[in-house]
Amino acid sequence: MAKNENAKGIQNRAVSSFERTVSRDSLVSHGSLIEDIRKEFRFIPGRVNTTIRVRPHIRDSQKSIISDIFGNGIVIDTQKKRHMTFTADHILDESTTQDEVYDVVAKPIIYDILHGYNGTILAYGVSSSGKTYATMGELKDDYQFNTDPEKEGIIPRAIREIFQFVKDHPQDEFKVELSFIQV
Repeated sequence: MAKNENAKGIQNRAVSSFERTVSRDSLVSHGSLIEDIRKEFRFIPGRVNTTIRVRPHIRDSQKSIISDIFGNGIVIDTQKKRHMTFTADHILDESTTQDEVYDVVAKPIIYDILHGYNGTILAYGVSSSGKTYATMGELKDDYQFNTDPEKEGIIPRAIREIFQFVKDHPQDEFKVELSFIQV
């Protein structure tokens, strides 16, 4: 058995934390932006928020699986000609950009992390549902992150935002540890 694998097949595992000593005044401008995002996207602090993202089409010829979107619900047509209805705090259709996904899903969590809280983003779905695309972005042929900002997923955007915050606050002390687990 490989060093980073266990019997359940966890491929990568590490401990994650973000320790910081930051003055409250240094977070004010960042905080007002996040409050605006929380209001716009109905992000509710202190509880699990759910988002359904329908993967963008791989080919232009693909037909949409969305039958209807209403409020916080979505109706999807399955291959067996059944309609399945799901509800969530946020519904993101095929036209949602990677930037919009980050703003809805990750930006409020990153803000909380920068304020000393723990945060988790969990991508769940069947094979080929878009988990890697949403979290890592459109990868290059050698499975490297794409450096085109429009094609980046949640992980490279979050890393950039965290380290930009650290860079913008040289008077403060930080210890940053990141992890990525793929099951």
